[in-house]
Amino acid sequence: MTNTEKKLQESLLPSEIENDAPGELYTIDSQRDINSGRMSRSYPSVPNENDFTSEELEIFRHAGIYIKEGALYLHFVHHPHEPEQVASYLFVHSQKYCLLELFVAIVFLLLVMIEYPAVWDVPQGIPDTINVLCMAFFIFNAYLRGRAFGDKISLRTHPHFITRLIVIGVLLIDMGLSIAYPTYPRFLRVLRVIPILDPEYATGVRRVNRQIVETTFHIVDMLVLLVLYILLWSVLGFYFFGSNTNDPYFRTLGVSYVSLFTLMTTANFPDVMMPAYYENEFACVFFIMYMLIGFFFLMNIVLAMVYEGFTDTEKRKFKKIFKHRREGLRLAWDCAMHRQREASMDFKTFYMICKFYDDSLTKKHIYLAYRALDQDINSGISFEEFQEFYDVLDVKYELFAGSESDSFSLRWWGGFKNGTRDAFEQLTTIVEHKYFEYTIDLIILANTLYVVVQAAEQEPQNSTYVNEHESDKTKTGEWVFFSIYLTEAFLKMLAAGIRGYFRDSWNVFDFTVVFSSMVGIIIQDSTTSTKSAQVTVFIRSLRLLRLVKVRQSFRNVVSGMAYLIPKTGRFLAALIIMFYVFAVVGMGCFNNTVSKCSPFSGVACQTAAAEAACLADPAGGLCVNNTAFQCAPQGYNCGSEYAILKPAYAIVNEPHNNVAGIYQLNNFDNVLRSFVTLFEQMIVNNWFVAMNGHVYMTNEWARVYFMVFFLFTVNVVSNIIIAFIIDSFMGVFPLLKRRGKDGGTGWNRAYRQQVRIQIEEAQHIFSSADTDVFQPVPELVYKASTAIRGADIDRILFADDMEAWLQEEEDDASGSSDA
Repeated sequence: MTNTEKKLQESLLPSEIENDAPGELYTIDSQRDINSGRMSRSYPSVPNENDFTSEELEIFRHAGIYIKEGALYLHFVHHPHEPEQVASYLFVHSQKYCLLELFVAIVFLLLVMIEYPAVWDVPQGIPDTINVLCMAFFIFNAYLRGRAFGDKISLRTHPHFITRLIVIGVLLIDMGLSIAYPTYPRFLRVLRVIPILDPEYATGVRRVNRQIVETTFHIVDMLVLLVLYILLWSVLGFYFFGSNTNDPYFRTLGVSYVSLFTLMTTANFPDVMMPAYYENEFACVFFIMYMLIGFFFLMNIVLAMVYEGFTDTEKRKFKKIFKHRREGLRLAWDCAMHRQREASMDFKTFYMICKFYDDSLTKKHIYLAYRALDQDINSGISFEEFQEFYDVLDVKYELFAGSESDSFSLRWWGGFKNGTRDAFEQLTTIVEHKYFEYTIDLIILANTLYVVVQAAEQEPQNSTYVNEHESDKTKTGEWVFFSIYLTEAFLKMLAAGIRGYFRDSWNVFDFTVVFSSMVGIIIQDSTTSTKSAQVTVFIRSLRLLRLVKVRQSFRNVVSGMAYLIPKTGRFLAALIIMFYVFAVVGMGCFNNTVSKCSPFSGVACQTAAAEAACLADPAGGLCVNNTAFQCAPQGYNCGSEYAILKPAYAIVNEPHNNVAGIYQLNNFDNVLRSFVTLFEQMIVNNWFVAMNGHVYMTNEWARVYFMVFFLFTVNVVSNIIIAFIIDSFMGVFPLLKRRGKDGGTGWNRAYRQQVRIQIEEAQHIFSSADTDVFQPVPELVYKASTAIRGADIDRILFADDMEAWLQEEEDDASGSSDA
């Protein structure tokens, strides 16, 4: 490396990414200028590896790795340099290996289903074998990643890798203990969530978990204040109402605190107030003031602080990602162009970098991305244009035309003779006219009214009513509407072609709803099964979903939901991981406790004395359902509130099927039961019943588990999800409203720019099998689009901040050059 290159390299440091300074920039001294062979022809040709030397290919490979590190938010300090490092690095970051890593991590997490306490009992050797295989893979994975890092591994430079090694060691200890003692409480299984956060495909989940942790620290003071607020009012409640022997909610200070903690969740209101209210009507003032200050103010302040913490974390995260991606592109440019910022990159260099970045990219896609950056043919790509690499590459290029005549030319029937072509043009004009849509909307409204009237006239007494009482007139009406819907779909397919029809998301929605409903009618007409009738009635009712198309505001809301639901996947995954941690702890603490109170494990009363004993002492451990129909075996302390919850749960007029004790199903006997129990705790309603049942069967310390889960889940995680939905909807809704006003139908697409190329240019570059080269037009126009992503919403929310960040970057660059 020359002295000049060393000075240039030093000017790149420190990195703009905190604690992520790039390592030594990969360069190779080469006498040949990669861009010296610029083509003199109008259109460039697609290169191959034989056109370059091994040194040049190595440069392109490292440039592609820099871009991938920027895209995946990988630390540049870990960039491989030696050949064996590069081989290991490319292997562990390949798509197939990443999928395998994710698969093994999921299997390792699901292993809890067949381990003690198991959902499904299997021979002990099966989970032990799977555990050993998974651990062997994690050790092999750690070896490969360590090989990719090289010899310079330390806690300062590779903290995550060192943490991974420690986790593997602890999990090996847990595996050994589980083999030796299969039924020991395996609290260490909580660490199994660590491998699921490592794969590249879990990047979003990893960021959400980091946001949860950071937000929790952000509001910890507020949570402490909330706990102290409840404690203060608990002391007051104990002194005010503790002397009332008929009030079970304030007998002691501890009971008072639990009662008011539960009241803060509204789960026991107004039950907790009624004994005191019965004694003194003015006692209601205590509870009203407590709820006004605590529930309506403090709890909403917690929500506001979570939202503020979430948005602040989201902004800092987006800033780091934004600058990290630009840093990756800067390093890639300096690597491939020998740090010549004023030079321009030709198509050959751009093509090879793209192939090393993602080998699955086609030459057509790469060329269109190049032309999206290089609007002036043969002028090359500048450094500033190269900074938009991700925007032009991570999109889909769709062929379209701007004018109506061009649009007709590009239709599937555009090459037909004049008579046939004119007919299709007329059909297309009719189908795409707004009054055609208005007519379909009126038919949808009429169909909805028809379905409601038919349902109102029927009062089925059993499940066979639908099939037995549906008249031929009703069935005829059904088929009339479906014939109209099918005709609409057929005409639109004729006008736009099958591919063009299904390219519109609303057309996909319409076709799915109509086709499903039609299948429901066919199944119902061909079967007499009552269960099939119930299912098909539900399927047929799906057609009412088309009502959301009647008004633009409906479409905007549904479009926003359709965008948000997939985006919440990473939050749902983070929630499942959190449930897994609490489920493992719950199974270790409460396994096989309250389930002993199951009324189905009882025995019938044999004598009148036993029956009298059950009825006389329902809380003494004998009576399960507060009736004499079943008694628990001796030794089972099942007479708690958990077992005899409320008589309202009993089935009227069927005393032998009394189900007052079914709350015992809310237990931690296996991971699925634990998930259900925790979900009920998150929903809040009656959450204290499960807590009281477990406290009754264990001790008062069990309350800590349930209260911590409530504080963490409801006050932090749930509010983070709410903050994400609010933030994202505020960003995407203006796009949807604008798209609706413009008449656009691709509500889930973000359009970036157009790329225009000559047909001869396409024939020169594209594959001969590409249908685009046979279009009967002199110029092809492509629209670069992508599904609306979180980054697009972040760009809207942080548009002003992005300008400031770019200005900071320019100031830093000018400061470095002056120095």
